[in-house]
Amino acid sequence: MNTFIRRATIKIFFLLIIMFICIFSINSVERYNNIVSFKIHNKIVYTLEKMKNDSDDDLKINIYSSRLNWVLGQTCFSENIESQQKGEMELYNWGVGIIENETITLKNNGRELIFSVIGCNT
Repeated sequence: MNTFIRRATIKIFFLLIIMFICIFSINSVERYNNIVSFKIHNKIVYTLEKMKNDSDDDLKINIYSSRLNWVLGQTCFSENIESQQKGEMELYNWGVGIIENETITLKNNGRELIFSVIGCNT
């Protein structure tokens, strides 16, 4: 009886671990598929991602203090951007430009947006 309980507990434990890994993988792939632009500068990860709401014309800039935080989804700065352009492919014209003095510049065919980022060690 004791070995049966031990084996059942081990099986449940392994099933929970496998379930956690599957959920984590699905969430990571979903975030990866929404990336429009990606840049690593001084070990800080900068991403532009499509929003997950009804409006596909909006972006979100996320800044992660390390690659591990990017994998875990823990941002140190996040801001929504209304692109004011029609069509999903127009979103891919956006890119991360100059990064200096706690500011970030996003560029899109001559249009620039500047964000002040404090506390992310840019």
